[in-house]
Amino acid sequence: MFAALTTFIPWLLIVLVHRPDTMRDGSAGQRPGPVRAILKPLKECAIALVMVAIGVMISAMTMPAWLLMLPLPTTNQLLYALIWLVGVDLIAIDVTRQVLSLRTLAVPILVVLGSWAGGAIASTLGGMPFGVALALSSGFGWFTLSGVLVAKYLGSTYGTVALLTDLFRELFAIVLLYSAGARFAHPCIGASGATALDSTLPIIKQTCRPIEVPVALVSGLILTLIAPFLITLFLMK
Repeated sequence: MFAALTTFIPWLLIVLVHRPDTMRDGSAGQRPGPVRAILKPLKECAIALVMVAIGVMISAMTMPAWLLMLPLPTTNQLLYALIWLVGVDLIAIDVTRQVLSLRTLAVPILVVLGSWAGGAIASTLGGMPFGVALALSSGFGWFTLSGVLVAKYLGSTYGTVALLTDLFRELFAIVLLYSAGARFAHPCIGASGATALDSTLPIIKQTCRPIEVPVALVSGLILTLIAPFLITLFLMK
């Protein structure tokens, strides 16, 4: 419930503020039918799940000692490489105009307000302390951060809740991107939260227009910067 409220309320707020993003290149009348529109996100999600399953099976296998000694890149290193490649693609896009646009800056602002609104509703329905609910809603999908910070102040139980909340926020965002990213780019980018800067960025590039990528970078960067401060602020009260 917590993850759903803090994901879909920001999404709805941005939908209300921003008109649906239609294809401006004249291809609006060439959209695929409803069956193809459903099959594509299902296919992409299935591929992602298969990759996860393959990774689990490989990790469960007994590896030769020499293979375990190989210096493999970490997840963070792979993400940094991914962001660098996206930066190479941004050369042809007017990032400055996007950064200075109030329409772009409205995305992270509405994400924060919508997340807090979702946290407040969850606090009322679940009987959770208000400050804790606001802290849990301020992770913006960054589960590796929120889980550690919340566990430090409130213990492992709340830390697990924070981790699962933001993990499911990211999963909901992926579903929204594949199912509605082409038409509702900004709301889906907002639903991605801080992950728009890293883990969901490839999906944003795939499902949204290239001009929306700077919006994702700006929104993801702002939410990434403020998330640790907001979580700590609410937990220290």
